Amino acid sequence: MAPTAEDLAAGWFRGQDLVDAADALRTIAPDPRDADPTRVWRACLKLSKGNLKDLYHYVHQAKMDFRDVLYWAEYHGQGDGRAGRTT
Repeated sequence: MAPTAEDLAAGWFRGQDLVDAADALRTIAPDPRDADPTRVWRACLKLSKGNLKDLYHYVHQAKMDFRDVLYWAEYHGQGDGRAGRTT
């Protein structure tokens, strides 16, 4: 069984921040034919480094195009992606 948003967020957040982080992650819903939602959640968590404000930023980016956060987290060596897409 795939981990839940709470399971993954628990590695980075505690208390109310954990609840808020899991709620934010669940708003990302890429088509499963395109990407495993838990992979996108993990990417957002990794990039946020446990900072809730940063997590909201990456969740927003993932909603626009989940491939950006996957690239930043998995292929770009923790690039922050704050400028958004350039192409």
